[in-house]
Amino acid sequence: MKKSLILLTLFAFSFGLIAQAPSNLTITNNGDRFSLSWDGSDNDVKYQLYWQKAPGLQFYYYSETTETYIDTLPFRGIYDDGYYVVSQCEDGSENISDTIYVSGLIALDYNLVDCHGNEWHVYDILDRGQYIFIDCYFYECGGCRDIMPYVEEAYGYYGCNNNDIFFIELSCMDHDDLCLLWEEEFDVEYPTIGVDGGSDDFMRTYGINTFPNYVIIAPDHTIAYSWALDHFRIESFQSIKDAFDLFGIEEHKCEHGVAEETIQDLTVFPNPVDNIVNFSVELEDEVRIYNALGQLMESFVAESESVQLATNHYPNGLYVVQVNGKGSARFSARFVVNH
Repeated sequence: MKKSLILLTLFAFSFGLIAQAPSNLTITNNGDRFSLSWDGSDNDVKYQLYWQKAPGLQFYYYSETTETYIDTLPFRGIYDDGYYVVSQCEDGSENISDTIYVSGLIALDYNLVDCHGNEWHVYDILDRGQYIFIDCYFYECGGCRDIMPYVEEAYGYYGCNNNDIFFIELSCMDHDDLCLLWEEEFDVEYPTIGVDGGSDDFMRTYGINTFPNYVIIAPDHTIAYSWALDHFRIESFQSIKDAFDLFGIEEHKCEHGVAEETIQDLTVFPNPVDNIVNFSVELEDEVRIYNALGQLMESFVAESESVQLATNHYPNGLYVVQVNGKGSARFSARFVVNH
C-alpha cells in the first residue's frame, strides 16, 4: 500500500540545548479522529507538523504547538499512514523517532444526518452487530442510476436494514432537496445523506472521488471491502450477493422485496403531514405502516373506508403505508412526517 508520512519537525529555542529524539509514539482512535502523542525533550521546543501524503508527493499540513501531541491527524482512509517525529536541533542535526503506523482500514465514527434530519452514528450501527453497506453516488451520475435496481433488490433481499447489514447512501455533491428527489425516484427507504449531512467529509477522508463507489464496514470497525482496494463493482444483483457472501451475510427477505408490478398506488394526503394523514381503503383491509428502516410501526384492520392515521407520535422522516386488500390486491404509498 502507499504510505503517507507525516513529518513533525522540532525547533529548539532554549539556550543552545540539543533536543532529544521523540520516543514512545502512540496513536489513539478517538472515534471521529486520530491523535498522536509522544515523549518529547525536556528542552523548550516547538513542534511543527508536516504531512507527506504519498511518496514523492508532499502536502504540508501546518500546525505548531508546545505540547507533545497532535489532537487531530491528517488521515486518509483505505491506505496505511506512517507517522514519525524529527527533532531538528539548533546546530542543524536531527534526531528521528521510530515510525508508527495506523491502518487506513479503521473506520471513524461519523455522525451523519439524512435528508429528513435523522442522525446516524456509524459506531452505533456497527456495535449492534451489523455490517454497513455504503453506496456513494450523485444525482446526475448515469452509472449510479444504472446500479440502483440491484441495490434496491439487495436491500429487500437482506432484510431492509433489520438484520445482518445496514444500507446507507451518500451523495458527494447533492443537497437535501436533490437527495429527496433521488429517494422518490428510486423508492429509497434507507438513509440518504447529502453534503448537508456530512457526506463530503466521509468521502474526503476515504479518498472517494469516482462514482458509483461502494464501501462495506464490518462490526469490528474495519473497512471490510471497498472499490478502491478490492475493485468491488456492482454489475448485477449477483455481484452484491457475491460480496456479501464473503462475510456470511444471510438472506432475510422483507416486504420491500415484493415485485413492483404487484403493488398499486394509494393516494395519501396531506403529504408532507404533521398530525393526521388520510387515505381510503375497503372495509377489513389490512393496513401496515413502516418507517424508512423497514421496521413495522403499526398495523390494523380498517373499520372504515376513510382512514385518518394520527402521526403526531411519529418522528420526522419517510414512511410507507401498505394496504393488503381483498384477494391479491395490494396498495402502497409513501409519506413524509414533518412536525
